[in-house]
Amino acid sequence: MTSINDFSNETRIKLKERLFSIYQEMTDKINAKYLNDLGTTETYESMINLLSFLELKKLNTTEIVEDLKLEGLSSIKDIHPHILFSIKKMLYNLNAPIEESTKLNIINPVSASEMIQRRSEELFGKELPSIMVTLDTSMLLTPEIFEQLILAGMTVARINCAHGSPEIWNQMVEQIRLAELKINHPTPTKIYMDIAGPKIRIDKIISSTKSNDSSDLTSSIKVKKGSTLRIYKHDDKDSYSSLKIDPPTIFITSPKALLNARINDPIFFDDGKISGRVCHITNEFIDVIILFIQSGTSKIKVGKGINLPDSLVYWNVAAITEEDIKVLPDICQLADIIGASFVNHPRDMRRLRVILDKLTTKRIGVVAKIETKDSIRHLSKIILEGLQFESFGIMIARGDLAVEVGFKDLTPIQENILSICEAAHIPVIWATGVLEKMAKKGLPSRPELTDAYMGFRANCIMLNKGPFIVETVSLLKQLLLSKQKLDDKFRGKSEISQIEF
Repeated sequence: MTSINDFSNETRIKLKERLFSIYQEMTDKINAKYLNDLGTTETYESMINLLSFLELKKLNTTEIVEDLKLEGLSSIKDIHPHILFSIKKMLYNLNAPIEESTKLNIINPVSASEMIQRRSEELFGKELPSIMVTLDTSMLLTPEIFEQLILAGMTVARINCAHGSPEIWNQMVEQIRLAELKINHPTPTKIYMDIAGPKIRIDKIISSTKSNDSSDLTSSIKVKKGSTLRIYKHDDKDSYSSLKIDPPTIFITSPKALLNARINDPIFFDDGKISGRVCHITNEFIDVIILFIQSGTSKIKVGKGINLPDSLVYWNVAAITEEDIKVLPDICQLADIIGASFVNHPRDMRRLRVILDKLTTKRIGVVAKIETKDSIRHLSKIILEGLQFESFGIMIARGDLAVEVGFKDLTPIQENILSICEAAHIPVIWATGVLEKMAKKGLPSRPELTDAYMGFRANCIMLNKGPFIVETVSLLKQLLLSKQKLDDKFRGKSEISQIEF
């Protein structure tokens, strides 16, 4: 490692050469590969910066990190929103200015900051980071809770369209608007609605018996390590009486999801509480051996989710289902933001844009929910496609995502999503599990307080429902205000800025 006392001219020259090489490699590749495809839209600068980020990640920058520090220059990881501008500025400060005739539009730090601020406000509203709350149909029985949520700090109300009906969703929105009028709230709450997408769930379970009559249908079965289950590749559930039910048999809501399953592919039930691997495959079904459960025995229940992260599900299961298409006209009437669940590929976003263009001229924000292994693989292309929407964001949907990528890999992947969205100037929602114990039990755990605080790096934080949701919103708002005071202190804006820290 180079020390500050022996940072020689030779070392500085090598730093200049490496920085120039990095800059040249990035711009040459972008000009050669992408320039003709970018067009001249208002998102041009974000596209250029995102492509710069992707090219930068391919290059080896580790050998210059310490040298940049010793020169008092920015770290590579701190320049993601304005990569080409910052590298040019570094070279200028090293007395090696670049003279070029590039056609690339290079965004500067001020413009990058203004762009993400504007896009976040367009999507979520003026109060940033925004607090999103998942509504529950039971709230309609106590409509005063909508006033309480707004007063506590909710700025975005989430309706999960995997549950309920257009009539129920309309009632929820009406109650939000009535609550705003009653408390004379100055800013309308944004309405965010998730289309359900192809969530794979257990539809029917048939127990292992000899009689095979209708009494064999059950809502759950007990399993233990080593148990075998059979999952059918068709949905002809009426024919179950003719099946030889041994082992216990499951029908699922999206049987096409099994068509690319291979031997030893992992499979997860109920958000990873139970998992196993495919051990046998026929044209009719797959058999699964259970390898992990949280306790000695556990239950697999009707309605619980299934994840098949390595089985190329998106090849056969569309991200936008026929049921989604049926309800989208109603959703367009109610929603300010539409969340696209289980996005896997940029074509999913293209299809949604075509559908929305036919349904409405209303300016509706769109959020791509990143919750599968394939969505991570195609994330940069999903973002490039998303930039074609008038208003677009990304949700880090950590529930299904943790199951898909593995819990040990969730944190680095979460960080990578934040980085790539920062490079593309795209607003981010930090979702799933935030202050979950607080919402359910009324008391937060210490780790989830840290998680919530870290979530303020995103532009919106999503809370799920629970009996203590109003108190949870209030706590999150207090944490946000504390962070803003601390940020103001470091900017010299706070009344306590002279206090030693």
